[in-house]
Amino acid sequence: MKQSYPIILAFAAQYPEQLPNLYIYKIDSNADPVMPLPGNASDMSWSPMQNQIVYSTVAQPNGNEIRVIDAPDELLQ
Repeated sequence: MKQSYPIILAFAAQYPEQLPNLYIYKIDSNADPVMPLPGNASDMSWSPMQNQIVYSTVAQPNGNEIRVIDAPDELLQ
């Protein structure tokens, strides 16, 4: 039997007068997108195992940074 996996979308959005934020959304759900981290996220990519996201931050106090977060468990099930 073929195992099915959830379809998850990660995207960055920026509202006027706010910093860009990273959002994660499970396509087949009725839930609102999850914002798993503070603002200033951009340029994200999924890990090869699709359980982590690497992203960059813009203009943090120490300059730009590259960070990795785990995808929220409730989205991976």
